[in-house]
Amino acid sequence: MKKILYLIIFIITILPAVQASEQDAMKFFNRYVTLSNQWSLEVVGMYSANPVIKRLVLNNNPVLVTVPFSEQKKILEYYNKHKFLLKGVRNDYKSVRVNELGNGKYKISAQRCPSMMKSCFNSYMIIQKQNGEYKLVEEYSEVKSKYFLRYGDKK
Repeated sequence: MKKILYLIIFIITILPAVQASEQDAMKFFNRYVTLSNQWSLEVVGMYSANPVIKRLVLNNNPVLVTVPFSEQKKILEYYNKHKFLLKGVRNDYKSVRVNELGNGKYKISAQRCPSMMKSCFNSYMIIQKQNGEYKLVEEYSEVKSKYFLRYGDKK
């Protein structure tokens, strides 16, 4: 009986903290989506100092590339500078899932649906608390743009 009582107390005290952390992760994701769709440079501040940014370029032979953060930043700055041309262009997300990875990390997976395309693409981000706030430490997305091939292995 004592074991059951301890289990109930444990669940009552720990479960709300886990749910709150997952809710915080979703708040981070929703803020990221909102700022991204506004082409805001505030998104840059949501990344950690040295994030891993992966793109799977979908073509006949899909190629996984890693984009240096400095280059991702340039891309975001370019889009911000030309956001008047991008009015109405946005990414919607569906099937959003949050999974705790341990060590304060959360993986947020979703289907990214660009407004200019009829298909959706797999994506995820891993966030972790750093200095009291969540930062994006890894980002992955499938893309059709061959632009990202420039970050692949040079052979």
